[in-house]
Parts: sequence; C-alpha cells; structure tokens
Amino acid sequence: MNIDLNAMSQVATISSSITALIAVFFIIFQIKSSNKNNKMVTAHTTYNGYLKLCFDNPYYAKGINEKSDNVDVRYEQYKWFVSSMLFSFEEILAVYPNDKRWFFALESQLERHRNFLKNSSSVKRGEWSKPLTSLLEKITR
Repeated sequence: MNIDLNAMSQVATISSSITALIAVFFIIFQIKSSNKNNKMVTAHTTYNGYLKLCFDNPYYAKGINEKSDNVDVRYEQYKWFVSSMLFSFEEILAVYPNDKRWFFALESQLERHRNFLKNSSSVKRGEWSKPLTSLLEKITR
C-alpha cells in the first residue's frame, strides 16, 4: 500500500482550516446572539422597572390632567415620574426602534400623560432620541 504523506498532510491542513473557519463563524454567531439577548433582557427589565414605578405611584401613573404651579410637591414629583418614564422608554426604543408592538405599548402609556407632555420643555426642545421624539410628536399633536 503506497500512501502519499504529502497529500494527506495537505488534506489535514485544509480540514483544520475549514474547521477553524466554522468555529470562527459559530463564535461570531454566539456573540451576536448573546448581544441581542442582553439587549432584550435590558429592555424588558427597564419596562418592568417602569411598571414597578407605576405600581408604587398610581397617582402619577394615571397622569395628572391639571397643570399645577411649580411649588406643588406632588407636581414636582410627577415631573420626575414622567422624566423617569421617558428615559425608560428611550432605552426600550434603543433596543426595539422599529417594533410596532413596543410602539403601541409605549404610546398607550404616553397618552395618559399627554397634557403634561404638551408643555414639557424637554419634549419641546427635542431632547429625546429620534424614535421617542417621533412618538412624542404623535402624542402631543
């Protein structure tokens, strides 16, 4: 039996290269998948934190329809509630910028605070991300 060691060496080298290439693609896939999962967990955790804030502050969660002077402590707290809400929504939209289900969920929450948002200086100045700003513009028209 005549075995060509040079040919076998070349086959082994090619096999090793293909195996390494497959491993690299698998690692890249795993990293991307892990990053996507981490972002999803962050968005869901953020929304859960917002829901806890609502549970702990039902007075603010339903929205305040009457404008109060800035001396009112409850109104001051409400402004911070809304700021926290907007920050949470901005974080969620960073992960899901084109997800209609999230847009609908966030829009329904923003609707409760429409009167406040119409007068919000940060909303008027466009200080929020593009996805959130477009949602805010829709709400405050």
